[in-house]
Amino acid sequence: MLSCSEGLNNPQLGVRDFIKPKFSYYQSIFSCTLNPSSNLSLVESFVPKLLTEMQLYNDQFRTPIFLFPTSENSSSIQFFKIIYKFQQLEASEEMIEAMNKLNFNNIALCDEELRNIQSMNLINQTKLKSPYILEILNCKYIAPFNYGSFKSYIDDLINIVISSSLDIGMSYSEEVDQNKEFMWINTFSSKSSRKKISNKWLSQPRAKEVQSSFLEHSICSESKLFDAYKLN
Repeated sequence: MLSCSEGLNNPQLGVRDFIKPKFSYYQSIFSCTLNPSSNLSLVESFVPKLLTEMQLYNDQFRTPIFLFPTSENSSSIQFFKIIYKFQQLEASEEMIEAMNKLNFNNIALCDEELRNIQSMNLINQTKLKSPYILEILNCKYIAPFNYGSFKSYIDDLINIVISSSLDIGMSYSEEVDQNKEFMWINTFSSKSSRKKISNKWLSQPRAKEVQSSFLEHSICSESKLFDAYKLN
């Protein structure tokens, strides 16, 4: 109660500063480069070994997702990403341990791009099958805005998506102790589905208003599209 009363008496703080995201899991993202003598077939053959190794751990919520650029032919792909989702912080090292134990560095070299970022699903896509399209946007809030001032527009977006029966998944992430930047992820069943959803979204009466509000509150880099393969 003491901290709340101090905040309410602080003219620099508003109600929005007390509204926080309800994170439910963590993610780490690895950026990988194929070794010169490697190819995607070797990555594909590695996957069953990784799944077997991950089953040895106790955390039931463990999901590695392999991401490959959609704009490239499979024969020319040299770079890819791996997203590792987990619920317990103790599980953050499991992916690295498994890859090291299985000598994945003989196939590709991976660096941890983002570590233990806090995440939550805004809209779950339960019927999603691999491969699917995953879209990543890295964003920054425009001062003095933050998640608290942004949440009502996120709620509006979610309501429009649900009422319009748009087949899309959405998640929101922030790095620990970093609430000025966020990562937004959309998932679609296919490229054609993404295009149809985009057209249908723009036809909704309140879509432009919500989209304008997003642009007023944040700046996002150009989105990146990947073919996603979820391991389970």
